[in-house]
Amino acid sequence: MSNAEPCASNTEPLSVLHVISGLSIGGAEMMLLKLLQTTERGTARAGVLSLSEGGVLADDIRTLGVPLRHIPMPGGFPSPGFSRRFREAVEEFRPDAVMAWMYRANAVCSQLVPRGIPVIWNVRQSLDHNSSQRLLFRFTRRVNLWISGRPRMVIYNSRASHQQHLEFGFRAADQRVIPNGFDLERFQPRPEARARLRGEWGIEESDLVFGIVGRFHPIKDHLGFVRAAGLAVLQEQAGAARMVFVMVGRGLDTDNHKLMTEIRAAGIEDRVRLLGEQRDLPALYSAFDVQVSASLVEAFPNVLGEAMACGLPCVATAVGDSAWVVGETGRVVAPERPQLLAQAMVELAQLVPEERRALGAAARTRVQQEFGIASVARRFMQAQREATGRLASGIT
Repeated sequence: MSNAEPCASNTEPLSVLHVISGLSIGGAEMMLLKLLQTTERGTARAGVLSLSEGGVLADDIRTLGVPLRHIPMPGGFPSPGFSRRFREAVEEFRPDAVMAWMYRANAVCSQLVPRGIPVIWNVRQSLDHNSSQRLLFRFTRRVNLWISGRPRMVIYNSRASHQQHLEFGFRAADQRVIPNGFDLERFQPRPEARARLRGEWGIEESDLVFGIVGRFHPIKDHLGFVRAAGLAVLQEQAGAARMVFVMVGRGLDTDNHKLMTEIRAAGIEDRVRLLGEQRDLPALYSAFDVQVSASLVEAFPNVLGEAMACGLPCVATAVGDSAWVVGETGRVVAPERPQLLAQAMVELAQLVPEERRALGAAARTRVQQEFGIASVARRFMQAQREATGRLASGIT
């Protein structure tokens, strides 16, 4: 912050209504929660409008004292009376700006928010592998293209995504990149959690744990991860640490027949732990030795930044900004190439523990320097004020 005297408009709290497709655990949803948790009291008044009913993050938002309303769009389509209820919610909150999160909310807000209120889009998807996306998702993205001149500003969380959308034809006058941010106090190594969880999982301290975190979905390529894990085990050297694979996320459990079939085919049933959806991610990362992202599509993957903040080296596929996030602190390989993913995992397995810990320490330092949540939140506040004409030149 500068020592310059702020103008009167800068001292007034900004009222921002956030509109988001839903409140399940996902990258955009978690980033919104982190912004609400980080924004200094007195600098902004926030509200949230969800286009889905419920969601596990709803209670977290209410606990912050942030007003929350649900106006569902079943199946992604507006129900009778949706437009009226949406406009009434906006009028009731009286925002200085509306910030939309993801394609569906972008389209709804640009259509229904009164013209005098600036709308800011958040685009948090990349265009790496469109064949894996549902027809409705692709249609909504096309609608965003058609109306991309309407928002006052478009914020991307990924440099790669920004470039892809420019080439796709997005034409908003003000487009900028603000990366995801991470709370270094929450996401840090927790040695006590490491010992406790490994004991619960039946994993020895001498074992080498490769973790993957994210809901079961084709774009996350969990099946490719399982194939890579099987190939990595085949390359395990005599006397080396035993590789174990922990999978965390919605749908990653023994009821997932497709996943279980792949695990059995890879011959690694005794090496895999399926934990389903979990909330205490810092503890989980602390029990891993390496974090893996096998995704076909990403913009800026939260799991990489979170794991790196917890002192883990990462193996990631070169999609979105993953290579930029990881930098020189891990390994990056082409997507949809299980043999390359396996080789990268083997390379980290063959390092001595001190070398892996050094990579993990460098990873945490990189997050501290580039992606701290406080500086990212200030950049969001600056963007919101610029969109409303309340310039805040003292914010850095």
